[in-house]
Amino acid sequence: MKKPTRKTWIRLMDKLVSQIVIKRDKQCVVCKSGHQLTAGHLFSRSHLATRWHLENVNCQCLSCNLKHVRDQYPYISWFINKHGAQRLEEVRSEHYQITHYKTHDLENIYEGLKEIYSNL
Repeated sequence: MKKPTRKTWIRLMDKLVSQIVIKRDKQCVVCKSGHQLTAGHLFSRSHLATRWHLENVNCQCLSCNLKHVRDQYPYISWFINKHGAQRLEEVRSEHYQITHYKTHDLENIYEGLKEIYSNL
């Protein structure tokens, strides 16, 4: 059997993180809706340092997730109320760290996420 590629690991982790936050939060953290739930990233998923960071990713309804592109305030306000402004700055700082994950690093992160999912 062929080993999964780096791209495959990234897709698997994106899917698993989405499942984790929906199972964990059960509703949109911004508007409390339970419909069309998605994984919403506080800071862009383009940076791998926080792409699967479970404080950076929370459950949002599709509408709030799409609105976040234009207006970050509601989501950031929720985060500050839940975790505090200092934690927001810490996650923001982590977001800008440069990461060079190798395939085996991604596999290890995936295994950790699987354990989190099974314990929810």
